[in-house]
This record gives sequence, C-alpha cells and structure tokens, in this order.
Amino acid sequence: MATTLTRPCPLCGVQNAAAFMRKNELRLVRCADCGMIYADPVPAEFASGVFYDAAGGEYLSTDKLAGDYADVRFARELRHFRRLCPRGSVLDVGCSSGGFLYQLTKRFPNDYQVLGADVSRAPLEHAKKMGVPVIEDNFLTHQFPEQFDAITFWAVMEHLFEPQKFYQKAVSILKPVKGLDARLYAGLESHCRQEYAGEVELVFGVSSLADEAVAQVARLKVEFPQVNIRLVECSLRLGANGKVSNLAQMLPHARPGSIAGLLSLLVDHGGEEDLYHVAEELLLEIDDLLPIIQAATLLGFATADEGDVKITSSGREFVGADISTRKSLFREAALTHVALLQKMKSALESRSDHVMPLEFFHDILDEHFTEPEVEKQIETALGWGRYAEIFSYDAESGNLRLHQANKPVGENIQDHG
Repeated sequence: MATTLTRPCPLCGVQNAAAFMRKNELRLVRCADCGMIYADPVPAEFASGVFYDAAGGEYLSTDKLAGDYADVRFARELRHFRRLCPRGSVLDVGCSSGGFLYQLTKRFPNDYQVLGADVSRAPLEHAKKMGVPVIEDNFLTHQFPEQFDAITFWAVMEHLFEPQKFYQKAVSILKPVKGLDARLYAGLESHCRQEYAGEVELVFGVSSLADEAVAQVARLKVEFPQVNIRLVECSLRLGANGKVSNLAQMLPHARPGSIAGLLSLLVDHGGEEDLYHVAEELLLEIDDLLPIIQAATLLGFATADEGDVKITSSGREFVGADISTRKSLFREAALTHVALLQKMKSALESRSDHVMPLEFFHDILDEHFTEPEVEKQIETALGWGRYAEIFSYDAESGNLRLHQANKPVGENIQDHG
C-alpha cells in the first residue's frame, strides 16, 4: 500500500477539515476555517516530486506537445502576464516542456530573459531542444544567483503538498519595488483589487523616500481608500536581497518580556518547537504569537523555518544572562537590526543636550504609516529603547533623552504609557 501524508489546510495552515467528497482513492476535504477544498491525505510520491519525474514521459505525447506549443495555448496567460510584466527576467516554476517560456520569447524576442525549473527530466530535455534554458532541481532548495522580475507557477500550485513554502521562496528571489518600472502601477493596483478572505494590510517597502515608486504608492492610497496600505522606508541594506531587507526593517509589535518568554520556552523544549505548540504553551492565538517570533528573528535570537521556531546561540546567551547583561545584549541586537532605533539614537546623539521631543519621530513616521500604526510603532520603539537603555522618556515633557547623557537635576523621567 502506498505511503500517504496528511497535511493542514494549504491556504490558512489550520488542521480543521471535514470530508467533502471521495473519488476512487482521492479524498477531498474542506477547511472549516477558510473554506479551502484540498486533497488529504496525499501520496508521499506526489509530495516529494518523485511521481512527476517518473511520469515525465506522459508530457511528451504528440497531442500534449502540439497543444503546449500551439500559438493559442497561452494566449490568455500571455495577455495578463504582459500587462503586469512588459519586460525583464522571468522564472517559470514547473515549466514542464517549456511551452509558456517558448511562446513568451517567440512573441516578444527582445523583452525577456527566461529560465524554467522543474523536477521532471524528460519534458525538460524537450524544452532544451526547443531552445528554452532550464534547470532540473527542487525549486525550494536550489540557490538562484539572481533575482527575477516575475515568477510564474502555471498549473502548478494545485499539485504542491505545501504551496506556502513555494510562495515564500518566490518572494525571497523577486526584485523589490524600485523606480518607475514599466506598468509598475498596474502591478501594485492588482493587489488592491484582489478579494481577500479576511482583513489584510498591504505593506510596501522602499529603500529611499526619493524613489519614484513612492508616488505610485501614494496614488494607490488615494484611489483605494478602503484598502489598508502602508509605506515603509527601509534605508539599511541587510544582505543581498532588497525585498527581504525591506521586510526585515518593519518593527514587529512585541514587548521585550514576551520575546524573553518565547526564548525561555524554546530553551525548556530543547531549543526548537513547532509554532502551534508554542502558541498552546503561551496561551496565545497564532496571530498574536507571530509578531513575537518576528521580533525574536529580527533581533537574531531565533530562526523560523517550515513552521518550527529555533533558538540561536545569541538567544541562548540572552536567556542565560542576568538582567543587566540581557539589556546589553538586547541593545546590541536592536541597534544592529532595527533601523528606527538606529535613527532615534543617531538623532539624539546629534543634539548637544542629547534631548529631542518624541513628536519629532512621530511626524517622521506619520509620512509612512497610518495613525494607528504610528502609535504602535512609537509604543514598540519606546518599549524596546527603554528596556535596552538606549534612551529614557519623560512623559510630562514629551522628550526623549539619550541614556548615556546626564539628565538635569529635578527632571522627572517616567515610563511611557
């Protein structure tokens, strides 16, 4: 009997599904949380990709190839694709015999640099014969040396055991928003017109507010007032990938005590634990736990991969330290990884008295965030900055003071909030 694997909902990640229908050996279930209908359990050979490699010859029948390479085959897909990406580098994941990339370069020979990826050897050999550059490898583990303007998954997502991992990998190798690329606004606009299952926030990160793309995001806010849109300036460059760098600099809303609690729990569980088990232990909903995990990973105290949270050596050092050393380690990590705290410290150091009104930073953030988000960013930055002894805050005067500076006699330094 073939080995099968069970899985949570591939859309929302919740393990709460009821039987929907059965056809021979195929069992479909419906997620009680989001309504997604999906196959469960799944044969292990489908999840690993072994089935598709073994069945590769089926993609090379005369009728199949004639259909894939017919001029009308990808007409609809090319029309939509061309509207969103009129030129640039394109990666087609699950490219099979290369029909889409062949038609793309045939119709627009000077506009695209293309690459196909698949695990099935036989159709890839045909793609090579047709002049389509391809790689035979697992998309999730392959190290791509470049970033792409567009990544396609034609008729692929429904075959994947864990599609979210493919989305996450794709985001990490996409080029970030920058400048007035052709049809940039059309691409951004498409996100605003999507019908989402719940409330969402669209976050756009740019490396500089001088970037021409900023005006396009401002236009989105005017034309889609019902959509929660946020623009974040990410001036630091963290690693080689600009998109990941921008995402990494958006300050998660988590208290230092919550971060310490998460790290202590990980140590108690041997250093690694499933995030759902962590949520149960801390009596938190997943949505409330994620900012804490994001904060811990941003600071370099933990890593998160494939639903598991793992403490790092820096995290272990933090958990094992006394209070004073913890503050020092937190300060070092925060000033290394958090752009907002770096700017706040730098601004305070530039003043002869090392004092600045908090309103100054509020006004800066107000240009990039909604008012509720500004308050959250300020609250989080104050909590982290005070805990790490980067600065103190006088609630009465509304002033921040660099921690190392001597405060005037009689000044009343109070906690914020």
